[in-house]
Amino acid sequence: MEVSVAVVITVIGGIALLVGIFGGGIKLERIEIPPIHPIIRIISSIVGVALIALAISLSAPEQIGASQQSSQPTSKPSTSVCNSKGDIPPLPVSPSSGCILVVEWWIPPAVDNEHCGIFITTNTVDVSIEAIGTWYYIYPNRVDSHIKEFQQGNPNCTIDDRR
Repeated sequence: MEVSVAVVITVIGGIALLVGIFGGGIKLERIEIPPIHPIIRIISSIVGVALIALAISLSAPEQIGASQQSSQPTSKPSTSVCNSKGDIPPLPVSPSSGCILVVEWWIPPAVDNEHCGIFITTNTVDVSIEAIGTWYYIYPNRVDSHIKEFQQGNPNCTIDDRR
């Protein structure tokens, strides 16, 4: 079992915070911890809180920096089940195994259903970066009915089925 640096810092910070709060004067069977001077308790409390805050910042995911450096932003589904959806931009990533990615897109200004379409794939999406719209992760048995519904509302849009 590996112990991360954040866990070690949290434990040390917690001990320092407990020393600051209780300040000694504790007896447990054969062990006696003598009382600690109030100045030491204050310093111990401050160090404990600082170490715990440091541990929290170390354990936080570094997704903010990574997403700002990416030239093509991506979004992930809210769950691994094939029933997620989101807006583009950003473009979605490949669907989970067993799911189909469906992207309903258009490029503004889309007047009279021009420059629009539906893209169906099990891989990454291949639409213009200027496109806006909605993406879905759906079960394979739902794709045909999804395409039919899309065609009824958007008869002049393209259908690109790359399953």
